Amino acid sequence: MKIKTLCFLGIIPIFLLLGLSISAFVCYFEYKETLWGLNESATSVAVTTSEFLSGNPFEQLCRDTIDPKMRESLLLPIKRALQYKKVQWITAYSTNQNQSIFELSSDLGAKWIQPDYKDMTKQLEQKDIILTNILNHNVLQAFIKIKDSHHDIAGILGVQIDAQILTHNFNKSFIQSSKGILFVLLAGLLCSLWIGRILKRDIETLQRPIDQLYTEIEIESKSSLSIPVKQSFIGEIQDLSNTFETMFSVLKSVITHSRRMLLDMELFRCDEDLVDMFRKECLSQNHFIEPGISFFIKSLQKDHPDVFHWVISTEKQVYCLFGRITPQDKKLETILSVSGVITYINHQLKSKSLLPTLQETLKLFSFNQFHVLNWERESKQLTYYYLNESTHQFDHQLLAFNNGNFKVFHNLNDSVEKQLMLYLTTFYQGDQFESASESKNIPLYNKTFYSSSDENEIIDKLSLITQNRNISPIGVIVIAYVTTDPKENEIYVDNG
Repeated sequence: MKIKTLCFLGIIPIFLLLGLSISAFVCYFEYKETLWGLNESATSVAVTTSEFLSGNPFEQLCRDTIDPKMRESLLLPIKRALQYKKVQWITAYSTNQNQSIFELSSDLGAKWIQPDYKDMTKQLEQKDIILTNILNHNVLQAFIKIKDSHHDIAGILGVQIDAQILTHNFNKSFIQSSKGILFVLLAGLLCSLWIGRILKRDIETLQRPIDQLYTEIEIESKSSLSIPVKQSFIGEIQDLSNTFETMFSVLKSVITHSRRMLLDMELFRCDEDLVDMFRKECLSQNHFIEPGISFFIKSLQKDHPDVFHWVISTEKQVYCLFGRITPQDKKLETILSVSGVITYINHQLKSKSLLPTLQETLKLFSFNQFHVLNWERESKQLTYYYLNESTHQFDHQLLAFNNGNFKVFHNLNDSVEKQLMLYLTTFYQGDQFESASESKNIPLYNKTFYSSSDENEIIDKLSLITQNRNISPIGVIVIAYVTTDPKENEIYVDNG
């Protein structure tokens, strides 16, 4: 009975601790995932609505003399956003007039939690968006700045969504975790009873010959010396020492076995792991910034190993390469070809010019698309090279644009080209030297735009526009930003 009690006291706490740990992790990660989803929902609604309001629409809404029909037409896209089932309120506040412009609600029973707009204005000068969790009201709010036609902060847009799903999911996870803990305790109880029964049987089997031998020795000692046999204190210390030595030897063998297993797992790394490691270590360069030129790169569909991009900087030139190599039968073979292209071009450009290097590369590798942006530091000139599919040769075009403007390049399809052009011409001022008829057909790489915000924010929005389609495109988006003002004193490269 003592053996079963010891097994019960030793095994049950282990199972209990295991069940509590797993339950805590499940509840925590499910809460985090749900909160992340709500934050993304509020952010997307706030960003989209602010884009509709920024500029002239918000200035017209702030006027007291605005026609009611015009006001209703300007608020129509925002009312459509309220149809999203989680959105409760969408409000706009004018920082110049210090008053609310409009408050639209999809749920009259939901209360709008009024923020401190003065403090919110100070925070938005340093942040793009502010997320606030008001758990006692089960709501989540997102605030974003609204800019006027001069790209100055004119107001604050607020979005409030329902966050009751946080409490619902947490209660559901707690109930499921409680059931799991009870199941684990029951399993631990059965396991302790089973192990205790086995140990008791084995110990009783071993104890019989020991008791018989001890009885024989005691009888013989009494008959010869008549001195009772007692266990000495030194013997107990020696037994305790032997126990500790056995424990240390067991721990040492466990550690050695675990280390051997880790080494064996490292040897059996699969091809997909090698592909992911190469893309993470060698194809994660997202930014290249120096006083003359800056490249901001966004790769779509990162699980395609045939998509590549790379920036090479020499003493007189900067090259931004991107495109798609012809895929091989296996992903590992494809990524090895990409590595060969980058290594070969990087080595050849040390002794040769760009165009001969590209022509020699075509003889060694096969490409579906290949684009190169060549920036000359001395002449401050950007040249665009692209692979002509009909001639299988590289054509090039000399590009020029004003200081502070940017150009957009990509290797996506024509439908995405139209979507990107529509967005850029709507929210970013284009080249003033182009007529209205020419700007409809001019490609993105031959059109410049006024940079009114951070280029990282622009390229993130462009990638979001491409993902809103039914089929996500595969390729690379590059923003080239030119400035003659040496704002940066040294080259800055971001490797993700």
